[in-house]
Amino acid sequence: MQAYDKYKDSGIEWLGEIPEHWVISNCRYYLNILTDYTANGSFGDLAKNVNYSDYVGYSRVIRLTDLRENLNNSGIYVDEHAHTYLKKSQLVGGEILIANVGAYAGFAIKMPYIPYKATLGPNMFLTI
Repeated sequence: MQAYDKYKDSGIEWLGEIPEHWVISNCRYYLNILTDYTANGSFGDLAKNVNYSDYVGYSRVIRLTDLRENLNNSGIYVDEHAHTYLKKSQLVGGEILIANVGAYAGFAIKMPYIPYKATLGPNMFLTI
């Protein structure tokens, strides 16, 4: 961790002081897209249109657990219909994915570029 000469109060209690040259800003000014799995439809529609499979299918569902294991696990998959239905959360690589619930809430990672179709799983935000 780099030490800086001058610090200032961040204005955020849990964060405390930050380097003086840092700028605090709302992330919405830097993001083109902020979406998640449920942006594709209601929970009822998702349940009707998306079925997971443990067998390699048309598109891999990228979950936090997959990213924490560098995609070196068997994963879960969806068929072409589900992949098309989940069009608002399709992944190509380079997106920033952020866990939005649980012990890993706030965990962020850059989606690796992969040679297959993929879509975002539940409990994560996708940003570009």
